[in-house]
Amino acid sequence: MSEYYSPSTSLPKMLERYQQNSGKKLWDAKHENLSAEIDRIKKENDNMQIELRHLKGEDLNSLNPKELIPIEEALQNGLSGVREKQMDFLKMLKKNERMLEEENKRLTYLLEHSVVGARFRFMPTAVGEYNSKIYGVSEGDEHGGGSCVLSSRNRIECLTGAEMATIAVRHVVLISAGASHSVALLSDKVVCSWGRGEDGQLGHGDAEDSLFPAELRALDGLGIVSVTCGADHTTAYSESELQVYSWGWGDFGRLGHGNSSDVFTPQPIKAIQGISIKQIACGDSHCLAVTMEGEVRSWGRNQNGQLGLGTT
Repeated sequence: MSEYYSPSTSLPKMLERYQQNSGKKLWDAKHENLSAEIDRIKKENDNMQIELRHLKGEDLNSLNPKELIPIEEALQNGLSGVREKQMDFLKMLKKNERMLEEENKRLTYLLEHSVVGARFRFMPTAVGEYNSKIYGVSEGDEHGGGSCVLSSRNRIECLTGAEMATIAVRHVVLISAGASHSVALLSDKVVCSWGRGEDGQLGHGDAEDSLFPAELRALDGLGIVSVTCGADHTTAYSESELQVYSWGWGDFGRLGHGNSSDVFTPQPIKAIQGISIKQIACGDSHCLAVTMEGEVRSWGRNQNGQLGLGTT
């Protein structure tokens, strides 16, 4: 190849001279087609670059109104596609938000309506079913353990081992659990209690345990609107009588009767007689009552300052 080369000769000229003198063709039709394809792709790429600049709003001064129309249509189509994708994304977010809200409502309901004792829990089966089915599952000890269900047939059904017993009741309005006993307020203001009764916490006038819910006759006709269990004592509030009743283990003065005696039937707490009560809460060995005026009354054990009196 050196004989065809000189400093002033370009590579294409050198190859052309070599083909002419040797009779050999270095550049056939296949390569010619490939070269044409490369030129076409380069030209197409240049055109696409120009279109892209136009779509970005660049170099528009050289275009006439007719050439601007397809650019405008392309931009509108692109914008419509983007907005459609955004709407789909927003719909998905709203759907997820609704699902989260429903789940939050369900969990909040279960949290607010579940009642936990020391060895068992009462839990509604689903939102809206609190008055139709409630399960209480305990460890199954000798004080009425097992399962109690307020069924859709408006009956509390308790299963202990292989035995089932039922008591016809109305819908349950409120249920509370102590360490080993439970109390339920029914829709007709009847109170039922069951579980351990050793300290009189069931209110039936004795120290017997009750394996199944039994009506607390001592509160009949008093218009009870709330019931609350401590560990081994119980309170009930009569709105019509403006009276709080308590019974059960009396140690540390938790019953509010001014002494530490056990009480086996509901007795009125005279210290707060005639006061309209908004809410009562019981701890292991103390109680708190909030009046309609926003005042708080407390009584019982104060070893850790739980009465809020500033002393122990």
